Amino acid sequence: MKRYLIVLSIAALLSTIGCGDSSSSSTTASPTTSVVLNGTYSGNASDSSGPGRMTWRLTQTGTAVSGTMTASTPLGTVVFNGNFSGTLSGTTLTFTIAVPAGGVSAFPSCTITITGSAANVTASAITGVYTGTSTCSAPFNNGTLSLTKQ
Repeated sequence: MKRYLIVLSIAALLSTIGCGDSSSSSTTASPTTSVVLNGTYSGNASDSSGPGRMTWRLTQTGTAVSGTMTASTPLGTVVFNGNFSGTLSGTTLTFTIAVPAGGVSAFPSCTITITGSAANVTASAITGVYTGTSTCSAPFNNGTLSLTKQ
């Protein structure tokens, strides 16, 4: 048993020493993430409430992704603005978009919550699914989005 604990202690020590440069940067992927999502991603979105466009302005630190989101009509009229938060694990992004009161242009007292996921995310493209709820309308579902880095 002592020998086993000594081997584990040595392994733990070696893993903390690591190899090479130990500095980090917000533009590099973490060990559990192979993609870096920094920048603006924009493209088509569609759900049970109809088609539109989404623009995400993202910053990634480790596996945490945060930023802002704008939804607009196909013709470009802004419908709402929200705050983006997500987690990137490998190439899978799970996210929540929170639209606070005042974020919906036509209905200032409304709030919206969108949750979704995207598999096979790359640094240049995000394709995923989502659902959402609103305090001023029926829930929306069957959402799909396809965004590319601008």
